[in-house]
Amino acid sequence: MRKSMIALCVFTLLASFGAARAELTIQDDFANTALVLKGSASGMNIYEFQGQPPAGVSRKVLATNRLMRTAPGVSASGPLSQPWVLSTGDSTMFRDVHWNHYVDLRYTFDDLMDAASVKLKYLNTRACGGFLHVFFAQYDDAGRVLWEGYKLIEGWGSFPGPYSDLRPRGNLSDRTWRSYALSLADVQAITQGRKFNAITIRETDITSEQGTAYIDDVEIVAHPADEDPCAFPEDTLPPAGTIHAHNNLIWPPNNKLVPVELSGYVRDELSMARDKKGNGVSSAYILINGTEKIVLKNASKNLLDAKGFFKVVYRFKAVKNAMYSIELFAADTNPDGSNDELIDSTYVQVPANMSPAPQEKIPVTPSVPVKKK
Repeated sequence: MRKSMIALCVFTLLASFGAARAELTIQDDFANTALVLKGSASGMNIYEFQGQPPAGVSRKVLATNRLMRTAPGVSASGPLSQPWVLSTGDSTMFRDVHWNHYVDLRYTFDDLMDAASVKLKYLNTRACGGFLHVFFAQYDDAGRVLWEGYKLIEGWGSFPGPYSDLRPRGNLSDRTWRSYALSLADVQAITQGRKFNAITIRETDITSEQGTAYIDDVEIVAHPADEDPCAFPEDTLPPAGTIHAHNNLIWPPNNKLVPVELSGYVRDELSMARDKKGNGVSSAYILINGTEKIVLKNASKNLLDAKGFFKVVYRFKAVKNAMYSIELFAADTNPDGSNDELIDSTYVQVPANMSPAPQEKIPVTPSVPVKKK
């Protein structure tokens, strides 16, 4: 069977929300690849695998380099007829290396996960040394650890050999590949509900004594974290509002300045919920005939009350047949770029005359008396 690293997105139906949720499945057997040293930082060598990583996840190997004698690598022919395996290498020290020399096989996800299950195979051929852990962690954009938790799944003393804690101790030649599994419940006990974006298989206490250790057939099924139900949707709409002119009919047309009350409201509910205060409006103004601006709110002025209501007076010239357009513009407080548009409009009119339109006369047909028989 052809061995390869695969990432599959399997969509399942969430009964409670009726929405699709993707599970990310990683099957990694290291076939037809190699480790390439990419650099060193903070006492760690960083290795990358040849080939393109699967969608949604990346993988790399990190190894402490101070005590390294044999670097980690991928072997096409592993022990006990196991092809294509990851070797963790060994150190320059005979014993008691503990946390001074360790190797990480790390899978980093593009998105946060809230659940996972993990399976893998492991073979330790050393006489002593070698502890295997599985870490779950969340890293920020700068690579800093926000939290991490782990479980020790194997220690060198449980393998048969001259230093084993088992009775009888047995021989190194009795060692075989062992399979390990962390269920969803096991991982939940480690994460305690915390979200994570990295799973690391780590071997510590790597020694140089008679052999090395190998990892193979990694299988991870990770569940993306649900979106925050309190997260705000994309904000693409401007504030809502209205404007009125009272009275919007000026008479007589005597060329005098006549005060007219302009009132209404403007507010943005989504911005109000995001800001947790105010009316959600960053700026607002009234435009008369496209030229005269009445500022309702800007960086230095605010004529809006807490709920966005306003009331201003503007003097219109009572010119015969004049028609004044009145437009209300406003912008919300969206931090990603405010939405600024025309909100509402009205008008003020100065008619030529106030005489009522002549009534059309309806002709009346005279009735014809009906003669009695």
